[in-house]
Amino acid sequence: MSGRRPLANARLAVFVLSLLAAVAAQAGHGLMNSFGDVEWLPDPGTTPDQLTYPLDRIGERAELALAESGEEALSLCLEFAREKLAEISAMVRAGEGQAAAAATAHYRGYLDRAAAAVEASPGTELSALRHRYVNALLEHVYIMSIDYMDMPLKIRESALAPLFATAMAHFKAQRAALSKGEKDALFFKEEEIRWSLEMAKRADEQGIKN
Repeated sequence: MSGRRPLANARLAVFVLSLLAAVAAQAGHGLMNSFGDVEWLPDPGTTPDQLTYPLDRIGERAELALAESGEEALSLCLEFAREKLAEISAMVRAGEGQAAAAATAHYRGYLDRAAAAVEASPGTELSALRHRYVNALLEHVYIMSIDYMDMPLKIRESALAPLFATAMAHFKAQRAALSKGEKDALFFKEEEIRWSLEMAKRADEQGIKN
């Protein structure tokens, strides 16, 4: 009996390692993790490489100009920011670096306006709007980091590094104003983000693509 125990232990170790690997793989695709209910990106619609794109931008600015409250402005900014993410993703996949950079600049602008809407909101709404904004930023980074491996190796790092930096800078600025309890509630999402970004970095270093 004693001669069989090392073999049994080895089989158990292999089983445990396989299970952990499966869980990690699932976690990297939005399952069994803190982003399990994340809403994926919409269809990109009109993209920066199309002639009608300026008209689309005019429509967005007009909607924002008519926003009657900080909450409405934040909602529109987050909606448009998600559309920019979809545009960026589509342009990177198409190898259109300049168009992706244009959409990234517009994404940055909407984050700036979203942050301004949060800070200008009444004290009774400030906490809820900041919490909403912070979670949206983490979702943005998560979605783009998970899609990262499906994007062309030669363009994805240069195209998406500014996006990640912008979103995380806004996140850190807003996080500093959260209570300890609110910060603690974000722990698992922040860990998931760190894991996803680290995997993207390693994939670039090793030249890995799907």
